[in-house]
This record gives sequence, structure tokens and C-alpha cells, in this order.
Amino acid sequence: MRDLTIFPTIEFNTEQAATTSGLYVSTGLRSELLLDIEQSGFRLFHLDGKRIIDRSSYFQALAHLFKFGSHFGQNWDALADGLTDCSWGKDDRIVVVYSDYESFATRDPEAWAIAMEIWTSTVMFWQRQGVKLSIVFQVSS
Repeated sequence: MRDLTIFPTIEFNTEQAATTSGLYVSTGLRSELLLDIEQSGFRLFHLDGKRIIDRSSYFQALAHLFKFGSHFGQNWDALADGLTDCSWGKDDRIVVVYSDYESFATRDPEAWAIAMEIWTSTVMFWQRQGVKLSIVFQVSS
């Protein structure tokens, strides 16, 4: 069971995401979600969480996904800096789909809570820059 204090409860839809940034959940089929996002003109990043089980693997996956480069410090501060770096936020509508997140969330709830705080801060940062950023946590089916 998920802790609602650190997990979004709003179901994602592309129409809402086109006007409102936020953290969302998706319970639909992953293939349909990804196709809908791509067809709606969003820049899509898919974070596959199958191998993410702890902070280290989380940092590595995000560094690879967003091409942080060798300067990435593999810590929370460096992650927050990397997610607010203008090099990956070039588009004005971005969706990050994080699938298979449950292993990380349940194995290290403290780290998961920090990760959620950083995602929330990142969404607010990009919103102030005029970028609609949505983070979608894809519930495994």
C-alpha cells in the first residue's frame, strides 16, 4: 500500500498536463500511456525502474536518462541541480514516466521521500521557467 503523504493521487491525462504541471499516477497500460504522450507532442523521458532498487541505482538511471555527464556527483544535491539544468529542459512540455518504481519506494522509503521532494521542487522550478513538466508514476499492472 502506498503512503499518500509522499505519492501523487491525481490520474494523469495529457489534456490536463498540457496546461498544468504536476506529479501524477497512471494505472493504465504503459504502452498506451507512452503512445498517448508521444502523440500529444510532449517531450517524453521514460525512466524504467526495473533495476532501480536503491539510491545508487536511482542516481545512475537518472544520470543516464538525462545525460548529466561525468561531472554528476551521485548525491541528492547534485540530482536537484541536474534536474534544474537547462540542457534537458529545452521543450516547453515535458513528461517523465517513471515505471516500475515500487521496488525503490518500498525498499528505501526514506530515500523515496527525498526523491519525491526533489521531483516536486523540480516541477515547481520548471513551471516558473514557463515549462509544463509532469512526472507520471506508472503503477505496475
